[in-house]
Amino acid sequence: MRVLHIEDDAGETRLLLETLKDVPQSMRWETARAATLEQGLALIRRGGFDAILLDLGLPDSQGLATLQAVRHLDPEVPVIILSGLEDQDLAVHALHDGAQDYLVKGRITGSVLVRVVTNSIARARIHIRLGDVRQPAARALAAWSKVRLVHVHPAEHEAAVNRHLAGLAKACDMVVLACLDEPADLVRDRLHRAG
Repeated sequence: MRVLHIEDDAGETRLLLETLKDVPQSMRWETARAATLEQGLALIRRGGFDAILLDLGLPDSQGLATLQAVRHLDPEVPVIILSGLEDQDLAVHALHDGAQDYLVKGRITGSVLVRVVTNSIARARIHIRLGDVRQPAARALAAWSKVRLVHVHPAEHEAAVNRHLAGLAKACDMVVLACLDEPADLVRDRLHRAG
């Protein structure tokens, strides 16, 4: 995996790399760093990144405008916000604007960071694949979709997606893949309550 870290503080970058030292070598990724939004956007234009770790406070951009600029340039690459602020409102707005996750600097362990990046990449790929399959079906069928809840173990993500994608185009179904450390009935109840 290649991950772009857009962060102006070299100390924060060193701390992030130190955090990853306890993670097995097989779970680490190649990192590129940009110190400004402009440098980050130039690297994104070249392509080849699986995810972006983004600080919202850069010398040439502040707040959600930073995220919006990155998402505008490449809406498919997953973006994880790394912020020094524990701001629930900002986190919610960042997620609404397309961030995959919001982590507070100084509270991140290597294993958590690896899990968040890996899951963000997997979710982004699933989203892209579902969009590719659903677009022709959505144009052909204007009816409401059926929803299937599929409770899968994290190791079975890929197999579960492949199994259900074939039927999507024909049935115009929506498949919710719930990969949580909870029993299926609790996940189902939570999704029903959330509408």
